[in-house]
Amino acid sequence: MKPVIPFRLASRSAFRHFLVSPCRFTDWLLMLVAAAILSTLCSRPLPAEEQVTPEALLSKAIESFQNLNSYQCRMVVHLTRGKEAQDSQYLFSYQKPRLMRMYVEKGRDRKSTVILREDGIIRGKPGGMLSVVPPLTLNPDDKRLRDLWDRRFYQADWGTLLKEIQSSLKGCASTKIEMLNSGKEYLLTLQGNNGDVDQVWFDHENWSLFKRRIRLANGDTLDAKWSDIKLNPKFPGKFFDF
Repeated sequence: MKPVIPFRLASRSAFRHFLVSPCRFTDWLLMLVAAAILSTLCSRPLPAEEQVTPEALLSKAIESFQNLNSYQCRMVVHLTRGKEAQDSQYLFSYQKPRLMRMYVEKGRDRKSTVILREDGIIRGKPGGMLSVVPPLTLNPDDKRLRDLWDRRFYQADWGTLLKEIQSSLKGCASTKIEMLNSGKEYLLTLQGNNGDVDQVWFDHENWSLFKRRIRLANGDTLDAKWSDIKLNPKFPGKFFDF
């Protein structure tokens, strides 16, 4: 029988003596090497940004939207156009096939409500002191339905915005994808040939939009934030009609 070799550890508080045979010593070394390799592999950051293209990211977000039946969120918008500025806050509701309801919480036409009915008709209900006025049927081109950038209220749903961003990919000089907040968010940056910059933040868990920032070459800006997001909520029967 081969002699047992005494081996004293540096930390005597853990063990007083550590006895190991040459065979066991070899096994111990192999275990240390395997542990070191495993530790290196586990600590190596995954190149997640390289695995997702802008096209794939937008396709995933559009697919996620198409799988929704409804959603509701709070939308805060800051716009500038030349020397003009607009600050608004809305409670926005959407339901398939394409029903929309927007209640103005802050900004121009505060406490007013506008809806897009199932038959495609747009109706508006004044708020505040004008709430006694009967609802109005509005033309899609009515200026009261436009923001400072001339965007209509019925173009505010995620489906329309995502397709708009997807189309703008064709005219980009460069694109960039970043993972933020420990992988919980994706940031897509589009740099246009004309100098415009469009940045969109996505929630990695459900692929919903929660922030967008546009900086045009002429100095005009758009900042939009979506919060208090509810996916597939149930709305009352007449919620999208009045």
